[in-house]
Amino acid sequence: MHVRSAIAAGATALTTRFLSRFSIKLMTWHWSAQFLVWLLPRPIVVRALTPVFTQGFLTSVLYQEDSTIVISRFLCRPNVALGIAQLLQHHAPLAGICEDPYAPPLIASIARTPGLGAFLLAFLEAVDPMRMARFMEHTQTAKLIAAVVCSSDPVEAAACLHKQQVAIAQKVVQICLIPSTMAWGLRLTSSPGFDHWMGEFLGDRRGAEFARQVMVTPGFEAYVETFIGFKDAQAFVISLLQKPRVCDFVTWLNQDREMGPWFAHIASRDSSLVFTTNMLLEPGLDRFIVRLLLMQGNDAALRAMLEHWVRAEGSLWQIIQSFTKKPLAAEGLARVIVSPGFIDAFVLRRLLLQPGLAEVVVDAVVLVGLRGLVETVLPFGVSTLALSFLLLGETAGEQLAPLLEELPFLDQGALLLILSI
Repeated sequence: MHVRSAIAAGATALTTRFLSRFSIKLMTWHWSAQFLVWLLPRPIVVRALTPVFTQGFLTSVLYQEDSTIVISRFLCRPNVALGIAQLLQHHAPLAGICEDPYAPPLIASIARTPGLGAFLLAFLEAVDPMRMARFMEHTQTAKLIAAVVCSSDPVEAAACLHKQQVAIAQKVVQICLIPSTMAWGLRLTSSPGFDHWMGEFLGDRRGAEFARQVMVTPGFEAYVETFIGFKDAQAFVISLLQKPRVCDFVTWLNQDREMGPWFAHIASRDSSLVFTTNMLLEPGLDRFIVRLLLMQGNDAALRAMLEHWVRAEGSLWQIIQSFTKKPLAAEGLARVIVSPGFIDAFVLRRLLLQPGLAEVVVDAVVLVGLRGLVETVLPFGVSTLALSFLLLGETAGEQLAPLLEELPFLDQGALLLILSI
């Protein structure tokens, strides 16, 4: 019995090796390579390959001598993307390659081939979103894709995607809206180095324009609302915001009239308010927020967002109620208030000088109402102000401590901070 198993295993290994070597030869010769390009897009051919198209076969092909050069040249042939997109029917063996420890550098070497950008664009246009989603359901694929992406040049990637940004953005959003891909996106963005790569990508104008196109594509706003509710996603966004060139990207977006309502919609969602609270409590991020607010145009964007909540949506009161109930919201806001430059440079010299701000504030007061001001806004404002004094120094904290004990609205985080001083 063992002898038969050994013979069968040996025969399978020899067959796999022969077929993988033969496949490399087929991709090497011009006439046979062109025949493969013509043959692979046919579904019946892809189904017929099922017995052969195994993880062992694909791994053997990848390990053949000069495989990266041969595969790179084959992928650069016109119309080959249609056939490769069909091969995603065999998503399990393709995903299985990702488990091999030596696969990422080999695949990254292929991906860096000059001229391969045209193939990647054509592939993204041709691929069926559901097939791509089934491929992404395999957890190991995110790690491999992240390794390949992080080894690429973000500026070259931005230039490549910019060529067909509308079509590619639509396909990306279609894939993102498939529920099973959410976990894959979280694994991808949590991969080491991906935040740095994305920061460089957004720092290039073409990358920024592609990102904007994705953001305004119908359906992506709902994806962001769900995505930002996960702790791993929040950690990624907070890390990304602190990358050197992302400030410029956010400021550039704020100058776009179409993005104003988009940001207002996202910021008013409960998941975003939770994220905002966590972000305000992140050590050192208060200075980043002040630096961002002081950049040209962001004061006007903030006023426009407030105006949208008051006049377009009428949702300001719901937002205030939701935010003030978040744990540690007062402490997070207080940290920004006491951050250098917020009061003197931003509020007094920028925000209060915004044209039309007074009218918006009056409309906001009317929308919130007297009861809302007395029961919610003023207590929260007092507790935030008191916490600001506490953060500024122990002396002020000792003077305000008896008063703070009388404030029922003061949240638990604020009380803990008071007791610790």
